[in-house]
Amino acid sequence: MAYSGVVSLDDFGRARAKLLLDRAKAGDKSAGLTLAARFGDGSMDQDMDAVLEDIAELLDEDEED
Repeated sequence: MAYSGVVSLDDFGRARAKLLLDRAKAGDKSAGLTLAARFGDGSMDQDMDAVLEDIAELLDEDEED
C-alpha cells in the first residue's frame, strides 16, 4: 500500500491532540494540560477516543481566536 500523504482534517486534529496528550503524560508542563487518574471498568480505549476528540476541538477553537 502506497502512502498518499493525504490526511483528513479529523485525523490531523486527532493526531495533534495525541501528540499533546503524549507530552502531558510524559510530564511536559508546557503542554498546558492537567491529567486526572481514572479508575473505571477498563474501557480506556473509548475514554481516550473521547479525550482526543475534546482536545482536538479545543485546539481548533484556539486557532480560530
